[in-house]
Amino acid sequence: MLLTGVFIDGGYMKNILRDRFGKPSIAYEKFTRWACTGYQLYRAYYYDCLPYLPPVPTEEDKNMLRKQESFFKALNSLEHFNVREGRLECRGTRTDGTKIYVQKRVDLQMGLDIAYLATKNLIRVVALVTGDSDFIPAVRMAKEQGQS
Repeated sequence: MLLTGVFIDGGYMKNILRDRFGKPSIAYEKFTRWACTGYQLYRAYYYDCLPYLPPVPTEEDKNMLRKQESFFKALNSLEHFNVREGRLECRGTRTDGTKIYVQKRVDLQMGLDIAYLATKNLIRVVALVTGDSDFIPAVRMAKEQGQS
């Protein structure tokens, strides 16, 4: 049976769940099994960042951090699951006063993982959950590696 790597862009997944279903909650173990239906799961990777903490964090900021750390710990405890953390940076303020946050190291890590696992023949199938076209080169490379 072909081994599958499931790669989940956590920020994208949270937005989809919130926008379409009203809350960012899902049974990731079941979702991962569904994503590789017909294939054997090698490993699932979840890519996201901890919340940004300002220089002087509020109690609400600290609680959000603890909640996200707890979520990451729960995902990491699932069999064949691995959380890959990036970093969230504040890049200024919009004209309406809301902060601009940017994820760093998430997309590159996901692309590297896809390319590495494919070139080492550790996976033969990629299940990619993202809305970002930046991963097309990594997916193409994985596909080319699978043709040899």
